[in-house]
Amino acid sequence: MVADAIRKNALREAEDILNEKSRVKKNDVARFTAETHIEAAARILNEISDDFFSKIKAERLSLLGEKGENTVVLRIFAEFLSSGSYASNMRALIQLARSFGSFPVIIVQSPEKLEPATRQQMTQLMRAPGEPHIVLFQVVPSLLGGLRIFRDGRMQDESVRGKITQLFQSI
Repeated sequence: MVADAIRKNALREAEDILNEKSRVKKNDVARFTAETHIEAAARILNEISDDFFSKIKAERLSLLGEKGENTVVLRIFAEFLSSGSYASNMRALIQLARSFGSFPVIIVQSPEKLEPATRQQMTQLMRAPGEPHIVLFQVVPSLLGGLRIFRDGRMQDESVRGKITQLFQSI
């Protein structure tokens, strides 16, 4: 009996989520708002410092509060960001972008953290004019050098590791 109530509640919540996704996708204003918030959340995730995730939750929240993002959605994201790891937040943001947005998610992997100016320049280069998008940066030390870029399910591998792998496969 309790299991049935829990199952019905879960089904109702799932239906509510699907209805909200459908409403946002059909409503241009709601979709634009969702896309704007997702882009802002990606920007915040890319701008946080290296030691951010080693701090306690209260310190994380105060650091995020200094960014001046004051919309309800971004405050909710700040609460979520303050409790997870970079990888879990990146996955959640990608899932949000795919659920509510109709724009590309670009993941740039590098062997070490890129400078903020380099990240900003890369973000501008990958963006089509007027197209909403999110660009997330990920450090993958095993690449050894170069970059690996994922966009729309395709990978462009310009890393040293990728070149070595291609060399061994061609032998």
